[in-house]
Amino acid sequence: MRGVVAALGCAAIMVACELPTRPRQDSGAASRLTVSPQVVSLQQNQAADFTAIGFTTAGDTANVAVSWSATSGSIIDTNTSNGRHNGRYRAGADTGNVRVVAKGNPGGPADTAIVTVTLAPVTTVAVSPATASVAAASATPHNVLAKCLMLDPVEMGRESKTVARDLGNARRVRPSPVVKARC
Repeated sequence: MRGVVAALGCAAIMVACELPTRPRQDSGAASRLTVSPQVVSLQQNQAADFTAIGFTTAGDTANVAVSWSATSGSIIDTNTSNGRHNGRYRAGADTGNVRVVAKGNPGGPADTAIVTVTLAPVTTVAVSPATASVAAASATPHNVLAKCLMLDPVEMGRESKTVARDLGNARRVRPSPVVKARC
């Protein structure tokens, strides 16, 4: 009987030593990367700041190297602190949707933000030359006025009427080879 008890005791000790496999501890490697903000609207040549943060599977901030890229315009890495990677994007002359991408290195996760670049408003218009010459045969009040109005609609009043009157007189009274107009 002692033999049976000893055998059962040994079996119980062996079973007790078989512990279930413990889950692997989080290595601190980034399992995902998040870029913020996700959507931005800019005009040509404007800038915006982005932040990328890597997270572990447990949701903790991960220590990961990040590289930035953009499909148009330019982006630079401005600084990194406590797992936060900051980048400054500057829109170029192209308009439309631009992808700003933060990628964990080497071969880590990535995330993308979308920047919509629109035309910058026109703030000043310079017209050159200030005085235009038009051959009398092709000068009609309509085509000269149309050109004047497109270049400076504010002057449509007094100046445009003067040009129309002068052109009308030039065609009826004296056939000059050149009609000068100030728009």
